[in-house]
Amino acid sequence: MTFPMVDDSGWRAYFYLHGDPLEETGGWPGWVEPPYPPVDIGPCSVCGHPTKRSTTWRSRRETATGYACVWCQAAVDVFHTGPPGHTPTSTRPSYAPPDQRWNEDFGGEPRRYHASGHWRLTLCGLDADDLTGSDAQWRPGRTDACPGCLTAAAEIDARWPADRRTGGTFIVACPCHVCRSLMRAGR
Repeated sequence: MTFPMVDDSGWRAYFYLHGDPLEETGGWPGWVEPPYPPVDIGPCSVCGHPTKRSTTWRSRRETATGYACVWCQAAVDVFHTGPPGHTPTSTRPSYAPPDQRWNEDFGGEPRRYHASGHWRLTLCGLDADDLTGSDAQWRPGRTDACPGCLTAAAEIDARWPADRRTGGTFIVACPCHVCRSLMRAGR
């Protein structure tokens, strides 16, 4: 099952559920033009576990597919469209502590604040489409934070090797040499 999203700025996203049979056969949204990026990008560069496609998104300038590790949740984006001369290149996963890594979803009775993970699921396994989303970062210190999300966040955080916790940025930009030179030039 996939979840298409579009907003007024022209940004589009297509979310894939973890374990979706389309992971094996493609299932690319109609607005993605061939050649398609790989469905499987191999093992996670942080922990070595399998990665799964989580989302494909498009802005006015580029199209990328996001992948996430099924164990440590490290995320990688592969940009597959860009300026002339663009070569698809994977971004490097960047570490962030739990209160900077996940957005917030809330809902249910009693009201709980959940951490939204990859594949449109919360860290405790709820379908995020059944909850109300927020642009705010999830805060594990809240008294009404979901206990399941707290446990999962602590477990996922502990799975990152200490030497890979170097911080990073969530402003993801294509690392290919063409895109980097255009960014330096301010285009």
